[in-house]
Amino acid sequence: MFGATGGTGRQVVIQALEEGHEVTAVVRRPETFDLRHDKLEVLKGDVLLPATFRQAMRGKDAALSALGVSHRNPTTVYSTGTVKIMEAMQAAGVRRLVCLSSAGLEVPVATPLYDAAAGHPLRHTADI
Repeated sequence: MFGATGGTGRQVVIQALEEGHEVTAVVRRPETFDLRHDKLEVLKGDVLLPATFRQAMRGKDAALSALGVSHRNPTTVYSTGTVKIMEAMQAAGVRRLVCLSSAGLEVPVATPLYDAAAGHPLRHTADI
């Protein structure tokens, strides 16, 4: 699982564990990833540096990606990261890749957003 520290990736990890799957989460800073489970392996790695996760691909049924960035600047994390994942998959014989992203979602600044968990509207950083 790539992107496990983000909101979507975290939910994917939780759901996979609840369904009884073994999960390897590749994260840049394992110390900041607070999920713990008997079937969860947290691996320090970087999607842009395949040597950090290539070995962990061996024996896996699938790779999942919920890569994301915390800014709106141009980035190649999605495209380059996915290529690196696919190269490691090919070397390890992993044939299934699932990618989830909200990166293509452009929300205009004037669009009201609502945080259901907090029970109030969100404010855009431009408004702060």
